[in-house]
Amino acid sequence: VFNRTQGDKLQLHCNVTYKVMECRLQSAFWCKYSSDNCAELTDINRYVTQVSELNKSTGNILTRLIHFEFKNLTLDDAGEYKCNANCDSGETGMGHFIRLFIRGKQLHSTFVHLASYECRDEALKQKSPVTCCSVIILLHTLLF
Repeated sequence: VFNRTQGDKLQLHCNVTYKVMECRLQSAFWCKYSSDNCAELTDINRYVTQVSELNKSTGNILTRLIHFEFKNLTLDDAGEYKCNANCDSGETGMGHFIRLFIRGKQLHSTFVHLASYECRDEALKQKSPVTCCSVIILLHTLLF
């Protein structure tokens, strides 16, 4: 589980080890999981993916390293992610799920305090505490 703030960068890493003679690895990638679907994340404006391979001493075993980075996290990035690998034989491998939570950015507490103070003043003028609550909830929805 990762807790991050909107605008942060985040790096995920995955190592896929496979036997060359049994699995000609077609693809290995990070994906966002939803409703039994895990589509590869390929938007170059939002993500950076680097792939490299290491050859073990036996020559028959390779390890593919997948380094994935969110350039600028958004609230839409919250969710579950996993690393997928597919062989040309049809066999697949999947890593553990990683759950990502995103917090919105907050304004300075003095601004929030001023906004709530003005709200209370306005509520007193109108004699309606409901107006104050609605405005504060709206501010929190917009800011957080």
